Amino acid sequence: MNNNSAAQDRSYLPSRENLASLIEQAIKAPAGIAGHSADVPQQVSKGGGVSAEAPDRLIEELSAAQEHLRTEPVSAQAAAARGAASREAHNPAGLAVVPAHGLLDMLRDWRNRYRVLLGFVHRHIFDRRIEQLLFFKTAGPVSSLETGADGQMRFHYRGPIPEMVLGWALSVLPADLKRYAFVDFEAGNGRTLLLAARRNFEHAIGYTLDAETCAALEMNLAQYSRSYMSCRDARALRGDRDSFPIPMQPAVLYFPCSMDAVYLSVALSRLSASLKHNPQPVYLIFENSGPERRLEQMELFHKVPLPVLNRIKVQMFSPADVAVYKSIDGGRES
Repeated sequence: MNNNSAAQDRSYLPSRENLASLIEQAIKAPAGIAGHSADVPQQVSKGGGVSAEAPDRLIEELSAAQEHLRTEPVSAQAAAARGAASREAHNPAGLAVVPAHGLLDMLRDWRNRYRVLLGFVHRHIFDRRIEQLLFFKTAGPVSSLETGADGQMRFHYRGPIPEMVLGWALSVLPADLKRYAFVDFEAGNGRTLLLAARRNFEHAIGYTLDAETCAALEMNLAQYSRSYMSCRDARALRGDRDSFPIPMQPAVLYFPCSMDAVYLSVALSRLSASLKHNPQPVYLIFENSGPERRLEQMELFHKVPLPVLNRIKVQMFSPADVAVYKSIDGGRES
């Protein structure tokens, strides 16, 4: 039996249990992590969230997941041990044996379940406050498993981006944003737009494609408390694929996971043309990063790493893969 492989298998278990324990601690004491939790009432209305018992149910769910994680690898290791003993009986020379993919599949499945749970925790615990401030509430996150081009199943998170995750992504921006505009290219009810307006952008734009969504966005902008906003100039724009709000100034452009691939390609093409004629520092934030790397328009941008601590937080506590890019030399090709 390959002792090194068995030791590596066992090393996964403590780290996964620790991740679940960290989330459990966050649920038990949200005030130390969420920041605004002290202001959040314990009872939420029936139309706006869950009751005060939700954290207890989540803790029970986490405990069950932890118990599953304790027993599942043991079974896998026992099966691996039996398989290794059988192989050794037929391989007395001790030749190297390629390990099976069962452990990788198991870890991938655990990661998918963990991210679904993260989306639920962010929605019903850390983001309760922002939802209470909205007249038109945000639809809950929808997670799915999608088959990639390589045939592998991958987890796909479909917004809204959690408040803390957006903050971690925005941490790479300059401290002073008074010269910058913020644009959400598919603003929905304006939740992300209003979170961004807590920074001192010169103005913030939420772009929608239909009248009903634009009306909901305008209502949320109108009734949102200005005491939460450092950027007082938050606007709603309605248009179609022939009219994109490309700012002629330094900007932060947010592309949510709900954005259509064709729509994204057209928006980046308009942005690339604008940067070549009017170079400006522009940051791009992708909620579900990955697909953008295949687009030729991204040659004008380079990926900006998050600060180390926030990068770790995204890896451990974000249900979505976020990435930030910045224009090269103000938009000029290098």
